[in-house]
Amino acid sequence: MIPTFPKFKTLELSDREEIENITKQFPPYSDFHFPLMYIWDIYEPILLSVLNKNLVIRHSDCLTGESFYSFIGTNSIEETINKLSIFLKENNLPTTLKLIPEEIIKNLNGFASSAIEDRDNHDYIFDVAKIFHAKGKDLKNYRWQINKFEKNYSHINIRPIDLTDSIVQTQINNHFKIWSENRKLENKVGNLSFEYNALNKLLSLAKEFKSLSSLGLFDNDDLIAFSIFDFINNDYALCSFMIANKTFDGSFQFLMKKTIELLYKQGVKFLNFEADCGISTWRDYKMLYRPVFFLNKYIIESCN
Repeated sequence: MIPTFPKFKTLELSDREEIENITKQFPPYSDFHFPLMYIWDIYEPILLSVLNKNLVIRHSDCLTGESFYSFIGTNSIEETINKLSIFLKENNLPTTLKLIPEEIIKNLNGFASSAIEDRDNHDYIFDVAKIFHAKGKDLKNYRWQINKFEKNYSHINIRPIDLTDSIVQTQINNHFKIWSENRKLENKVGNLSFEYNALNKLLSLAKEFKSLSSLGLFDNDDLIAFSIFDFINNDYALCSFMIANKTFDGSFQFLMKKTIELLYKQGVKFLNFEADCGISTWRDYKMLYRPVFFLNKYIIESCN
């Protein structure tokens, strides 16, 4: 059981139901989606507390590893911020609250002026039907890349993959290492160890997260791309990983197409593609698919 503030406990698998009883009141923000919270718990342990029936969380920044506090919930919001402020100051902790959902900000009065939009951490939301049909100028390059891939690599096959299978896990690990080394050589992204650690944690816990699904692209028996996604509810799915070998030009777009086709057939309306973390190349990729909206998050810079 999650303790009452100011007591905290470390995140455990057994906390899922209690967490989701709070977070289900909100759209599926990636930072408060239980499987993602658990797999990204790779630096300082995530700590949990309940304050005014709101969930208080000590997170770690996925790029820097620095700890910060956040909360989600709809009860006594300003009192919650005040009590958090006192706690942070008394413990000589940074008083900045991060990843605050927009729904909370809209219900603020006294603290609204101190809330700063955090563009780097907004979740990208894609319209599944729009990408499935891929019409119009906005997705012209997407269609062109897919057509080129299908023409040049007609022998490539795609199939669901079992994340609990040890052979598949080895293939995913090997593919990720090749992909990350190529990214470093291109100076696109620096240290990707945080993502590698999260991926390995996901694979080790795949049996626990039964809602996860995955597709793989194969050149004969060699994995050249994979996507991992989670069916959240009738409206949303959330993409955790989508990684493709650049050697096969257009493989990312083809994998996106096949992932979207699966979601569309399942009746999913929106795909949450997570945040870009301020990494320019990730932002460029995500913007290519024309998000229909964002799940906006804010920073409360100064708690009074």
